[in-house]
Amino acid sequence: MVQNQAPFSLDAPHSWQEFIETKVSNSFVKWDLLHFFHKNPHAQETAEGIARHIGRDTATTRHHLDGLVKTAVLSVCEQPHCRYCLAECA
Repeated sequence: MVQNQAPFSLDAPHSWQEFIETKVSNSFVKWDLLHFFHKNPHAQETAEGIARHIGRDTATTRHHLDGLVKTAVLSVCEQPHCRYCLAECA
């Protein structure tokens, strides 16, 4: 199971610039993932399903999803299948 920090909240005293620099600036895949969850804020989906939606391969998608879990942008539920969702929806 991937451990994560406290959920990141856009209502917290973080600037958008800080969010971009610390959470997503190093990856176009992460931008695609944030766009997917922006358009589907209640989604709870597997890495395979998300990869299909964003047009990326599953291994790369899973790697970047796990990175967003580690930075508390996303959460993951391991049962029965590993499903990812926005941290505040978990």
